Amino acid sequence: MSFSRRLWLLPILLMPMLAKALESDSKEAIYVDSDTATYDDQKGVAIYTGNVHSVQGTLKTDSHQLTVYLNQGSIDKILAVGSPRVHIVQTPEAGKGAIDATSEKAEYYPGQYRLILIGKAVVVQSGNTYSSDRIEYDTRNSVAVAGEKSSGSKRVHTVIGPKGPDAPAPLHKR
Repeated sequence: MSFSRRLWLLPILLMPMLAKALESDSKEAIYVDSDTATYDDQKGVAIYTGNVHSVQGTLKTDSHQLTVYLNQGSIDKILAVGSPRVHIVQTPEAGKGAIDATSEKAEYYPGQYRLILIGKAVVVQSGNTYSSDRIEYDTRNSVAVAGEKSSGSKRVHTVIGPKGPDAPAPLHKR
């Protein structure tokens, strides 16, 4: 199956994993722990650095630096940068496997309902693995797009694990 024919499957596969969790968690407060914190009221920027751990509902993020951009008290953008990687874990709903994602950088735009994983992005849930240099997710419409249209050299890799009680554990290739 060609790359373009496989790419259309990704939104369908990722949709149930991310939709419900991100919707409910976005209404929760964000708690952040870090080694240092700087807030510039005039610029509307808060920067948390060093062993940053943030929690919003079931969404947990670990990064080296977390920058929150505010506009009139509302969050415009959250940028997480890893050293070496950003790690995001979220439990979508009771009985569902946790979503485990890593990337070099993650950008979240709450007003646009958009989450972008950049740089060696990997999303794993229930034996399924999706990896690409970039994975962008529309949290409102439950649509995910992986890869970059402008670059034919960067590929999307997908492993769909078998289902059922007798299914073997998935093999991780790469």
